[in-house]
Amino acid sequence: MKRKQTALFVVIGLLFWTMTGFASSYHLRKQGMQNAPVLLYVFSSLSCSHCAVFHQRVLPVLLERFVQTNQVQLIQVDMPATAKDLYATAIGRCLEERFYQPYVRLVFQQQRSWAYAHDFQQRLLQYANDVGADLNAVKTCMKDEFLINKIIGQRDNLSKLYKVRSLPSVVVVKQGSSRLIKGTDVSAITEQIQNIVESK
Repeated sequence: MKRKQTALFVVIGLLFWTMTGFASSYHLRKQGMQNAPVLLYVFSSLSCSHCAVFHQRVLPVLLERFVQTNQVQLIQVDMPATAKDLYATAIGRCLEERFYQPYVRLVFQQQRSWAYAHDFQQRLLQYANDVGADLNAVKTCMKDEFLINKIIGQRDNLSKLYKVRSLPSVVVVKQGSSRLIKGTDVSAITEQIQNIVESK
């Protein structure tokens, strides 16, 4: 009887986990065709001013030119540098997929408002609420210590693997080879990515 009850609780827990979007909170956010021939890792921090410029000016171009044409799958790597940054990142991971991109855009747009505020938690939760998220589900997800450790682990492992030392940075991976691209120059970044995409 106890085994049946335990199994039932596990099933209910997994169902709740999936419905609230928690199941994807451990994974990096991705955009584009799953089997795209090229992977494009975007390393950025929500409190980084240069990263805000990148997401507002460069990212839309990369999405239109490479992701929407199925040439590249874009993977966003969270690189939190402060406690505030980590909190903002965790909220983003706790959102359903459909709310994630609007939340990130809003957080970057309002960066100066929350990054130096004492009530940054309330402000960031308000941004999540503004894009339509269920705050009760978000707050429950935020209690997951493993999520925080997962975010930090991904940050450390991928930045070490691709030798990322400054933000924002883009790493283009094709057929096992990778190239690191830095900065926010749209023309320079798109040209280098295009060259890699077209290379044999």
